[in-house]
Amino acid sequence: MISDSFRQTRSVPETLVAFTAVKVATQSGIGINQNILFEKVLLNEGNGYHPNHGVFIASRRGVYLFTVNICHESQNEPFHGALVVNGNLIVQLHAINNIWDQTSQTVLLTLAPGDEVFVRNEHYANENVHGYTSSSFSGFMIWEL
Repeated sequence: MISDSFRQTRSVPETLVAFTAVKVATQSGIGINQNILFEKVLLNEGNGYHPNHGVFIASRRGVYLFTVNICHESQNEPFHGALVVNGNLIVQLHAINNIWDQTSQTVLLTLAPGDEVFVRNEHYANENVHGYTSSSFSGFMIWEL
């Protein structure tokens, strides 16, 4: 049994910050270090997600959870992507070549106001990420710090 002194109470953030966006159109010819765009916004509480650039910008300091799902179309090269914060690679995504493949990552991060989170192609030029809502990017603030 966990003692009450060990438990730390966290309250729901005053300002809700949460988004989910999906790819509708297949994004073809993606270059190295180019952002993956999740253009159809299903939820954008706090207006932190910017679909024209595929970037989430934190408005508040807190602990956030992000999840990325990529459907990679069959092509000669594998897909090497990354979840990135302020230009720094946090976790990689990998899908194999010559078959349709799905890859995903889920991470918890501490962000400060203005931090930018996005998904990009890492190593191979001319990548294709499948649309038709087969690829998604979501995040939400768990608690404020």
